[in-house]
Amino acid sequence: MRINVLSLLKKHIIGDQINQIIVDYVMEELYIGTDPSTIGNNLVSKITSMLTALQYGTVTIFGTVITTKLGLQGVNNFVNVLKNVSSNNLTPFMYQIQNRMIETKGENDTKQESLNDGLYYTLTFFSKKRFLTFSCRIKKHFTNYQWKVYYPAINDIVMFNLYNNECMTSEGVV
Repeated sequence: MRINVLSLLKKHIIGDQINQIIVDYVMEELYIGTDPSTIGNNLVSKITSMLTALQYGTVTIFGTVITTKLGLQGVNNFVNVLKNVSSNNLTPFMYQIQNRMIETKGENDTKQESLNDGLYYTLTFFSKKRFLTFSCRIKKHFTNYQWKVYYPAINDIVMFNLYNNECMTSEGVV
């Protein structure tokens, strides 16, 4: 089940090791009852601490390109949009998984059975349509000019090219 989730994420997010860490960390934290908001906040630090030199370089280039073209506020704006859209879309889903894990514990399922249940729900949640919705919700926060700056840089991290032509900016342009 875990392999299936990792394969799904690999289609949308670049970085096998990071995908594996995300899945393992989030599922474990949901299982032990950590609040999803706390998980999200801690996940950023966890991922940052595991980036390779090449991945740090990619993030640094992203920041440099954005700052050069949009100023420091451009980076802050992008991070805030990404954080808010992620939280709004993923926190309710994480609560659903966590509640299901509580149910499975009450049914005396093993820890692995509960984790597998969470992975199953993750597989059903992260459909192509869901990734499209998530991508469009991010893109619609930006003007055409901002998106022209963000898109090439972010596409090195998240595969926006899969959805870019189906989403509109805040100005209604694909």
